[in-house]
Amino acid sequence: LSVTLQPSNQALYFEVLRSDTGASLFDAGASAVHHWRGGLPVEDIYLVRIYLYPSAVRYNERSDYLLHIGITPPSLSGRPLR
Repeated sequence: LSVTLQPSNQALYFEVLRSDTGASLFDAGASAVHHWRGGLPVEDIYLVRIYLYPSAVRYNERSDYLLHIGITPPSLSGRPLR
């Protein structure tokens, strides 16, 4: 899975979550980055949550953004299909 966020406000970030447990797979705000690429540990539905840092929300800041999400099938990523 790859996720790239292009925000107009640099205080906008994303988090990748597992839908069954709500566990965070990656939180861009903790790393201060706007791109992530990683493997998905189990077959599940994953959510991408977009959020503004609380300090930006306090000042009523807003952001426009473009979100790019890509998925590489296991057969193309070098991992065998199960």
